Amino acid sequence: MKKTLKDIYRTWKILSPFHGYLLLLAVLQLLIQAMAIGFGIINSHTLTSLSDKNFRAMPFILGIMVILYVIEYIFDYIRDWVTTNKTDRQIQQLLQEYSLKKILNLTISQHIEDHSAIKQVIISNGEMAIENIITNILFTILPAMGMFIFSVGTLFYYDIRLGLIGFIVSLIIFIWVYRFAGYRQPFIEKNQAMWRENQKIRTEVFSHLPLVKYQAQEELFTKKYISNRLEKVKYSIMVSNMGTRHRAKKDAFTTISQITSVFYTIFLYISGAISLGTIYLVWNINSRLYWQLSSMSTVFRQLPTLFVDLNNYFNAVDREPIFNEKGNKKIISGDIIFTNVSFSYPKSESPVYTGVSFKIPYGKRTAFVGSSGGGKSTIIKLLMRAYDYTSGSITLGGGDLRTLDTYTLRHKIGYVEQHVDLLDESIKENILFGV
Repeated sequence: MKKTLKDIYRTWKILSPFHGYLLLLAVLQLLIQAMAIGFGIINSHTLTSLSDKNFRAMPFILGIMVILYVIEYIFDYIRDWVTTNKTDRQIQQLLQEYSLKKILNLTISQHIEDHSAIKQVIISNGEMAIENIITNILFTILPAMGMFIFSVGTLFYYDIRLGLIGFIVSLIIFIWVYRFAGYRQPFIEKNQAMWRENQKIRTEVFSHLPLVKYQAQEELFTKKYISNRLEKVKYSIMVSNMGTRHRAKKDAFTTISQITSVFYTIFLYISGAISLGTIYLVWNINSRLYWQLSSMSTVFRQLPTLFVDLNNYFNAVDREPIFNEKGNKKIISGDIIFTNVSFSYPKSESPVYTGVSFKIPYGKRTAFVGSSGGGKSTIIKLLMRAYDYTSGSITLGGGDLRTLDTYTLRHKIGYVEQHVDLLDESIKENILFGV
């Protein structure tokens, strides 16, 4: 619960440019629920007046009804306009910009060591989770809470016993659904982790299809993908069945509660305690209330999955650079000197270099020749500050490489890899990409 609230607060902070519009939508949703109860009350008075043949009150009642319809139309229009023009696409753009800046802030080594395709899936799922959480809160949970407050209040006004029934039933459903969502979340986390690991294999294939075909390894990757598949499917079905059983029990309880309420209102009408219009109002309120609670229950079953995606998203974007890339922007040309440099790759048990020293003279052509895996490319990666060396020093024109601003440094380096990544742009734009 504490983690969920923390994630909600974090999301709220990210969406600070939209606070005003989101609050406006929240208020409109509550007002629209109040209007729904208002319509029920007016319709009940209309029915009572007609059954009592009290036609004098009809013009007044119909006038109020017209006013309510106009107000409801205005509220609906404002809500839809704000949603379309001020929140939907704009929030999506803000989240994508926020994610991109966070990811670009990491060092090159962190991107090399990560699985890029899986990282992209995690971030995309997280962004969609935020949008879905906002939608569910604004358009399902908040209206359900508003309907609960207005409905129970109205029922208490007409009959305390009806109010108590509505309040107790709604509270039981809410607590039941809330506790089940918390209980089910760890199972969903495990299920998603299992399928994400499987997805990693598939994305590897799609990322390296020519290589897989060249090396005739189609069968290997297929076997890796389907290994333990039945176990994963079985676990996923078990998690889904948990939700199915919970929904069946909750729906049975709701149905019994509705039937009880119907019988009780009929009894009150027969005994002369309430009018025919009040029966209509109670049935209308109960129908709306239980429908909203049912919708909220469906959302609460989905929320654990969304919050797992949200948590994975924050874990991805909250990572800090493993070393500071900011520094001195004044870079002086000169000799490049390695002094007692030691370095190991993060996932390697043995070092690439131990106490290596050499000089690359300024203005001279220098070549590194050696067998594959000897560390030639690693020298370039250290000069480009893709990785940070373990010990020793590398200087450029007398300035320590670690004190230089990496953005400025890389702008002064022409760099061509042996495997060239081509952007989906024109040849010209690919050639000029680093300029």
